[in-house]
Amino acid sequence: MRARLRKFLAAHSKPALLTFFIGLAIVIMLVFMAIFAPLISPYNPIKGVSEPMESPNGNHPWGTDTLGRDVLSRTIWGGRASIMVALIAMLVSLGVGSPLGAISGYLGGKLDRVFVIAMDTFYAFPTHIMALMIAIMLSPEAMNIAIAVGAAHMPRYFRVVRSISLSIRERLFIEAEKSLGASSSFIILHHILPYTISSITVLMSLGIAHSILTVAGLGFLGIGVQPPTPEWGTDMRWGRDIFLIGKWWAVVYPGFMIFLTVMGFNLLSEGLNAIFQERGGGRYAT
Repeated sequence: MRARLRKFLAAHSKPALLTFFIGLAIVIMLVFMAIFAPLISPYNPIKGVSEPMESPNGNHPWGTDTLGRDVLSRTIWGGRASIMVALIAMLVSLGVGSPLGAISGYLGGKLDRVFVIAMDTFYAFPTHIMALMIAIMLSPEAMNIAIAVGAAHMPRYFRVVRSISLSIRERLFIEAEKSLGASSSFIILHHILPYTISSITVLMSLGIAHSILTVAGLGFLGIGVQPPTPEWGTDMRWGRDIFLIGKWWAVVYPGFMIFLTVMGFNLLSEGLNAIFQERGGGRYAT
């Protein structure tokens, strides 16, 4: 194990490793916080525990909100909702966009044109606007928000996998498989999709960061995860009014956690991308 670790460290540049490990450390910390929120948070995040709009102090290090709820506890619990919804959204994007991209790129023809037109229609709208439109049509539940965000981000995965599929479908090992009688489904499952793993891994990390921003944006607009469930964007919406009268903590701390989470996943994505590039995997397509 140590020998493998030394070999891994020696094979990659210090900037790539530093970016990767910083991002990984932030992500691990956030996931730990989300999993163990019941043990870490000092108070019940839903119940009022003190005077409303109490400034940060010894009992409430991050102050209280307009209903007297502890901001620190709600921020810790908010990570659970934000990360969970973003993760499900990423899986929806990956589970639908990647297979469609592989099928479209490999088979080509009229089917490819239909898929490309459909995905370009999605891609023509800004991601947040598309997620907002879908979320409005669905009930404001966590799973529906995840589906809305996942559908909005799906074209990214489609375009990446399709471009890779187009680039390798004429290669000799694919032609050899065809000559041996391999079916299209076998080639897609055993050759096309595995070939995209490095690019998809980078895009998954980046996709979670984008999904968290979208989830927070929907929550801030009042269409995301509904109160009293703690969620960073929703909590920022609740703290917006008191922010204007100098009660900054109800907005700043959830906003900082959004920034930290997005930065962590972005650093992890950049680190992975640099590592794969140094291995010869190439940069993912966007």
